[in-house]
Amino acid sequence: MASIKLSPSLQTLVKRTPLASRADADRVLKGDLEHGAQKYAKQALVDGGDSWKVFFALEGELGRGFDASVGGLPVTSCESLARWAFDNGRDDVAALAYQRLLESGAAASSARELADRFVQTVSDTQGPAAGTEARALVERALPAAVASRARSEVPTFHVRPAKDRSPHSYGGYDIAMPPCSACGEKLRLYFSFDVEAEPTLVSLVPSWAMFPLVGCGSCRAWMFRTEIQLDQETTAATIVRVYADPEALRAAAHSRTPTPVMPRANAALVLATDGGVEPTLGGDPHWRGNPQSVSCWTCHQPMVFVAAMATPVGFEPSVAITGWHDHFACDRCRTLTVIAQ
Repeated sequence: MASIKLSPSLQTLVKRTPLASRADADRVLKGDLEHGAQKYAKQALVDGGDSWKVFFALEGELGRGFDASVGGLPVTSCESLARWAFDNGRDDVAALAYQRLLESGAAASSARELADRFVQTVSDTQGPAAGTEARALVERALPAAVASRARSEVPTFHVRPAKDRSPHSYGGYDIAMPPCSACGEKLRLYFSFDVEAEPTLVSLVPSWAMFPLVGCGSCRAWMFRTEIQLDQETTAATIVRVYADPEALRAAAHSRTPTPVMPRANAALVLATDGGVEPTLGGDPHWRGNPQSVSCWTCHQPMVFVAAMATPVGFEPSVAITGWHDHFACDRCRTLTVIAQ
């Protein structure tokens, strides 16, 4: 396709939200708008949605309206687009993307939280009868809400600083961490829990010596489900799978926010009395999918939810964590699955 000269405003928009790849960015600035639209649609899955604005600007320059633009996207992009559009006052675009997602049969249970806004938008723009049909489509297409597992026997603990020596710790280097699959920096060991010292951990992962909370503190690779295997002594970790293609990983690596060095500090488990967003051990997972569907990539056996990483309370140096990072474990082969919510 022939190159199209970018308008000054479009050039500014592209430069303000650049693609992760310099080569791709140069192609867009030289007028390859089709290539740019495809790349920005993929990048939007990683950067939280800023790239959707550029995507629609490029699509408009190519002469395509919202219907054609949404219709040409991979179905896997539709939930991300619907969330961005609802958050940015483009309910019409959100409804288009959401309806396409529902009609594809590929909607995950996490899409249910957008259902009421979708139905309301359809009802407001097309009338009550259309709203009723939209509600029926939601109920046909979305997985039924999964009831929380009965885990009343598993208490929930918050992780707080300990004044005295403790078998549990914040930071440190008790486990050798692998390099991040996106940016290449070593994963961070946020917390280490001595399994033998906590009956709840013994009941969940009896063959583990230590249970860690981990993640990349340098880029946005935490957005992708990651499988990590620990050695027999729980002293070293290896990434065995990341649920992302190479292009998505490159985009994640482009968003760099390094965390500080974290010297080892004592940590204590305190029985939770509220539902605040902070690191937890035990209790229920925060992931909106079906926790019973999480299986081990190594041995294909069901995994159990053990703990969740979030922004720590009271620890120094502080690290900022977006949302919850649920940690599921396979006791049989010491594989850890981290899923962000």
